Amino acid sequence: MDHAGNAAKLRGSSAIEVRLRELQSHPVAAADTPAAATVESLLAELELARLKAMKEGQTSAAISAIMGKAKLQEPPKSTGAHDDGLQIFDLSHATDAQLATLEAIFGPLAAAGPADGGDRGGEGTQG
Repeated sequence: MDHAGNAAKLRGSSAIEVRLRELQSHPVAAADTPAAATVESLLAELELARLKAMKEGQTSAAISAIMGKAKLQEPPKSTGAHDDGLQIFDLSHATDAQLATLEAIFGPLAAAGPADGGDRGGEGTQG
């Protein structure tokens, strides 16, 4: 069964086009989705799991919940010898306009590469 052209055929349908535009005009915020989680919500869930485990005498499960809470609250680890104070940002929720702005700013810099042609990735360094 060949399904290679099905998406293109459906995309050409006027009813599909109307529905697609309708869906794209009302983006769902990440916080509105059930999968959205914050550190605070995860900590609360782990605390509930810990309390339940303690109530049921499941020491290992309680310890796992405690360790999970500790891990969520620990500061980010240094990347090691090549840590130059740069911050890492999650751009997975950035809008197309925000990404286009970043591309306009940083695209030419990325295309140029390191000024000295050196290895900025840390590979090939002596240890």
